[in-house]
Amino acid sequence: MKINNGAIYHSKSNNKAVRVVRANQALAIAYVKHHKQDIESEVFFTDLMPATIKQVKQYLGK
Repeated sequence: MKINNGAIYHSKSNNKAVRVVRANQALAIAYVKHHKQDIESEVFFTDLMPATIKQVKQYLGK
């Protein structure tokens, strides 16, 4: 699965929507953050799922 920088995904380990700050395609590791909380971590691509429209709206505060 290709992960795009700047995209919003649902992180299983963090149990919330996160934005991908940087994706290392070769190592299949994404560096993610959540803008309302101090979550900045690196996760494997297998931890990420495409976020639903509802999750994106909650993340953006709309």
